[in-house]
Amino acid sequence: MSATVYDPTTATSRTRRRQLLAGCLGNGVEWYDWTLFTILGVYFSRQVFPHAADNSFVPLLQTFAVFAVGYFFRPLGGLLLGALADRRGRREAMAVTLSLMGLGCLILAAVPTYSSAGLLSPAVLVAARVVQGMAAGGESSTAIAYLTESAPRRRRGFYAGLMHSGEGIGLLAATGAAALTAQVLPPAAMSAYGWRIPFALGAVAALVGVWIRFRSQETSDVAEAVRAGRAERPRVLEFLTRHPRQTLVLAGVILAGTASQYLWLTFLPTYAHLTTGISRSTALTTSTIALVFFIVVQPLSGLAADRIGPRRMLVAFGIAATALTAPLLFLLRPSAGALLAVQCGGALLCSLWSTSSLAVMSDLLPMRCRVTGIGVTYGATAALVGGTLPLVGTALSGHGDMPLFGGYVTALALITTAVCAFALPKALRTAQTGGTDPCDTPRAPLPAEADPAPVRHVVPALEESP
Repeated sequence: MSATVYDPTTATSRTRRRQLLAGCLGNGVEWYDWTLFTILGVYFSRQVFPHAADNSFVPLLQTFAVFAVGYFFRPLGGLLLGALADRRGRREAMAVTLSLMGLGCLILAAVPTYSSAGLLSPAVLVAARVVQGMAAGGESSTAIAYLTESAPRRRRGFYAGLMHSGEGIGLLAATGAAALTAQVLPPAAMSAYGWRIPFALGAVAALVGVWIRFRSQETSDVAEAVRAGRAERPRVLEFLTRHPRQTLVLAGVILAGTASQYLWLTFLPTYAHLTTGISRSTALTTSTIALVFFIVVQPLSGLAADRIGPRRMLVAFGIAATALTAPLLFLLRPSAGALLAVQCGGALLCSLWSTSSLAVMSDLLPMRCRVTGIGVTYGATAALVGGTLPLVGTALSGHGDMPLFGGYVTALALITTAVCAFALPKALRTAQTGGTDPCDTPRAPLPAEADPAPVRHVVPALEESP
């Protein structure tokens, strides 16, 4: 194996901690800036879009439509930045994605108001979401591959839990920054300029993260072989042309998990404000407490996934999400206690998916096209579901159709349950032992000087995904 490629079987504790920090940090920054957009939308929507003096609902709806734009650029980011990660390495791609995230935050912090710049204001907002969408499309898939390739065989769930704890810390930082700014500044100042401050802090955090990532080690020996000219460069759509079945199953696994994460961890405070009338500051404070619970439970859920197997954990998530999503939304009341209980219940559901899905995603696709396949599939699925969730929830709440919204999320959970229970086992066997996909024809081995260690990543042990 090349000396520059990380090997979890020989790595020191210090190196492992550095790998974890590099992988988790970007996920935290990603969720920080995406969460800020949903939380602070109620403040900056009237600054960026034209509105009637007595109507703040239409600008908020337009803001969430722009939020969805970012999602529709995630597949493009997953394709372009995923190809970079598969061909040039995970570390280089992660530095690029984090730089783009910082740029997106900086643009949002400096976006002009509609009163001063007219239509340029919403245009700049859309540009920021395009940059953030492309960055997020490359970040999620690259970090998933990077951490599962960095993890010891029997600790992939635990590493996933730590990664999503980083996600929770990003969510917590966003919620805390927004809540603190709203508490310190008067409402008029918060609406006028205060909402810009948390976005500026996100740009600084991204800059620090880029420095940390350049100090980490590469995990893809395939990318190293491609860089050295010892292996064929992966084609951009290789995951789809050679692994169509696994790609379709991957989309089914992601479907309800994405919806649950954006419902319970980011959109719920806004949804509770719209449907119950609870104050924005109370909803933000309660959400901050619930996110602390989410951060704490993630490593524990990861250990459970390592013990019982990620596929069984995914089935448990699907069943629980199908049964409990609508009842939890029904229990929302205009009180901090009710909102806290509901969001903690939703966070527990999310932990079942987040700590088990990463290992399954990596198992479904080989290393040479793993990041591109996960990035495009995750980005496209998230665009259809997660990106439109605030828009759907806001529109339905405006018409009083709250039960229909709960039924929509429940239907997504039912689809994921069926995929994980019936389609996933066969797809994993195909990925691990051969099968009928076009990619199952044998490939020519690398030259003798290339180390055979990529098998450690390309063909994970079957018992790790029961």
